[in-house]
Amino acid sequence: MIATIEMRVRDRECPVTAGRRDHIVEATLIGTAVARFSRAGQRPDGPAVGIMSLGPQRHQAARVRI
Repeated sequence: MIATIEMRVRDRECPVTAGRRDHIVEATLIGTAVARFSRAGQRPDGPAVGIMSLGPQRHQAARVRI
């Protein structure tokens, strides 16, 4: 169930090409989810699901410089 949705749209000058604009959309969805991963006593069929942190430090490390 989604509790809140926020969307922010903005633009900025393109740092690579003079006279151009970059358009940026940020969406934040906050809510809860319940999912069954396996039944009690059964082994999963596939590999474990990885979870990537979306914290500021991880986000900064993932940025690509042009």
